[in-house]
Amino acid sequence: MGRPVKRKGFSWFIVHVVPRLKVDSVLLLIGPFNRKTPVSERLLNLLPQSFQNKVELFLGYPSDEKSLRKLLLQREFAGKVIHLGRMPFNEIVDLLSMADAFVVPNISVAGDMEGFGLVCLEACLSGTMVFASNIDGLPDAIQDGKNGFLLPAGDAAAWSAALNKHLEFPGATRLTKEESKAYTLDRFSWSKMVEEYWQHFNKLTMLSKPDQSTNGL
Repeated sequence: MGRPVKRKGFSWFIVHVVPRLKVDSVLLLIGPFNRKTPVSERLLNLLPQSFQNKVELFLGYPSDEKSLRKLLLQREFAGKVIHLGRMPFNEIVDLLSMADAFVVPNISVAGDMEGFGLVCLEACLSGTMVFASNIDGLPDAIQDGKNGFLLPAGDAAAWSAALNKHLEFPGATRLTKEESKAYTLDRFSWSKMVEEYWQHFNKLTMLSKPDQSTNGL
């Protein structure tokens, strides 16, 4: 779920992990998506590749969209990968509550990185088991074995093994959806986060005050 930028690993996951899944499953993609090539992409393609990459990063451009369009047209992925485009939040929550897993397969991209994995917490609170790359800000939201599972970024074998185990033997997972939701609520509730923000800002305020013992020296 999210903007199709390369660091999110959407096309990487489709190419390297989806064909390895043993259980009959469907990967649903949610977020803004241009099904036809926009004028902006055609203009970017006129630029030298090195400069094009810099412009995409600066603008936050959906750099993985072109690859996704091609993949969605391939017969190999027909019926296995579906892009739903933008959706109302209440419908997203409904889908998450019914999903067998929520994947955040981010990969390493030079000059780009993921911030705090808020979308992971939304999935946890919807009762979905989260599988996320152990990279950038995702480990700040997901604690391995506590409210989801962290997997090595770009390791197709590790991703397919973890998902196959979860999909084939859901009851064998060492973490239940109830435990994941409870941990997330306890660690990231509004009251707890507000309290931690208050403590942090208060500490900064104390540090910014001049030392009274040095007055007059």
